[in-house]
Amino acid sequence: MIESNKRKTAALIYEVLAEGITNIDAGVMQLNVNWHQENFKSIEKMLKPKKNIEYVVGFLLKLYKKYSDWHK
Repeated sequence: MIESNKRKTAALIYEVLAEGITNIDAGVMQLNVNWHQENFKSIEKMLKPKKNIEYVVGFLLKLYKKYSDWHK
């Protein structure tokens, strides 16, 4: 059932993207597809909880290193 839901979710995201809608938040960390999709090989990878969280951790650490401040 979980795999079926993952496939349905990915299919729905692809369908909406095909309509030109890119303001979509996906995965456990709610990554915006418009801004972060290019960092994943596919929507399916973006939806994988471990990949989604690992990406966000790396992204936030990169921003912290750049600005030396969590609020910026």
